[in-house]
Amino acid sequence: VRWFGYLMTFLKAYGIGAVGLTMFITCLGVEFAVLIESYMGKGSLEIDFLSLLNGNFAVAAVLISFGGLIGKISPMQITVLTLVELVCYCANKVFFLKQYDSSPLIADCGGTIIIHVF
Repeated sequence: VRWFGYLMTFLKAYGIGAVGLTMFITCLGVEFAVLIESYMGKGSLEIDFLSLLNGNFAVAAVLISFGGLIGKISPMQITVLTLVELVCYCANKVFFLKQYDSSPLIADCGGTIIIHVF
């Protein structure tokens, strides 16, 4: 997830901001996604390697949105975007995976379908 910020460094005016704000979104987002997804999915807080990995996948969805908004929104708006989008993403993911738990409709290796469709 760290490399998302480097994708935007070619923009002359936003290169340094892209790297810094990507780090900010990643730090805030992984922690928040681990909390939200754990409570939505299991009903209790459980932090392990898989939950941290899922947190990174959730932040990837936010960083994709950030790529389209870079240079147009403030850090406060980025914070709100991150928190709101992660709640919606985690609710979507938990609902989709729980609903079809017994017989999944797709084999979503690495969460790529859920991330990009969201």
